[in-house]
Parts: sequence; C-alpha cells; structure tokens
Amino acid sequence: MDPENRKTEDEGGQELSPETVREIENSAFDLDDKVSILLVKAGLKPTALLYLETLGGKEEVSEEQIIACKKLLQNLGPFSEGRHFDEDHKLKSGGTAKTEAVEFLVGNTPENLQRLKLAVENNNAYETGLALGYCKTAVDAYCGTGELLDESTLWGEEWAREAMTFKPCKLSAEHFKEELEYYQKWADYVKRTSPVLYKKMMGISK
Repeated sequence: MDPENRKTEDEGGQELSPETVREIENSAFDLDDKVSILLVKAGLKPTALLYLETLGGKEEVSEEQIIACKKLLQNLGPFSEGRHFDEDHKLKSGGTAKTEAVEFLVGNTPENLQRLKLAVENNNAYETGLALGYCKTAVDAYCGTGELLDESTLWGEEWAREAMTFKPCKLSAEHFKEELEYYQKWADYVKRTSPVLYKKMMGISK
C-alpha cells in the first residue's frame, strides 16, 4: 500500500458487543450512516458525518428519532450535533419538496472529532475528506492535484465488488488498487461483525 494511505487504526478493527451492534443496526440512521458508525466505533474510521432527514411528506424530523439517535451516539463515544437544514428542493416532476435534516459529527477520539468539526466549519473539502478517513491519494485526486479513475469497468469485476460497494468516495487513477485494498478492510469488518448491514449493503451494490 502506498505510504500516504497507511492508517494508524487497528487494521482488524475493535470487536464490538452484540448489543452495541444491534443498537446501531436498529437505529434511525440510514444504511450508509449505520455502517459509518460501526466503523468509527471499531476504530477503522476516525470520524463520520451523519444526517437524520425527512423529504416531502413530513414537516420535520421526529423529536423521538433525534433523542434516540443522540442517546445512541452518547453511548458510543465523542460526538457533537452540527447544523440544522431546512431547504426547499425542486422536483423533476414539478413543484418542490422540503428537506429538513439534523447533522451529527462523531469521532473515535476527541481530537479526531475536533479535526472534522474545524474542516466542516471552514467548508474545506480537502481537510474534511482526510478527517473522514478517506485515502489521501483519493482526496488529492478529487481536489484536483491528481486524476480520478473511470470506475465504470470495476463494478463488473468480482474481485472489486465488496470494496467498491463500501468505498466512501471516488478513487484515484494512480492508486486505486491500494485504495480498494484499504476499503476492503471496511467491508471485511462489517461482514464479520454485522451480517445484517453487510447483506443490505451488498444488495444495493451497483
């Protein structure tokens, strides 16, 4: 693996209790956010940026959902409540729909959480990507100092299917194999720790 992509987190991931895994699985967060919470708690990912949102039919995110999710995050480690969004979006079918969301930032250490908070507050895409644990080579490529990979052919490759499903961002053209190797560890951990989330993720694989 390229030295730039080496991480300090335990490569195997911290084992979590079945009760903790079930709490995450049953939370109101969406599938990608549940996986991110699991990886942060395991020490494989330094931070995560989470959202609770409703579209259209409901006027607001239910207070019960917010309280339950805050309690879950409080039990899991360092977190903070971020921005609240209230926006109208144009629909392809015509008209608009309201989006309301609450943002949460979580970290496996207070220091990592603070790094993400500063990056988000400064609207710094590069630092946000690094703070979220994305491979540096991929962040470099996304932010314009490298070349992004045309990923279309990789979705048909069986060897890459799991890592492609669990990767959180675009891949770099030069280091995509090392990046996929890194994200494969995320897929392996989720597969071992939460077959429920793993199967759901693989079911929505492109």
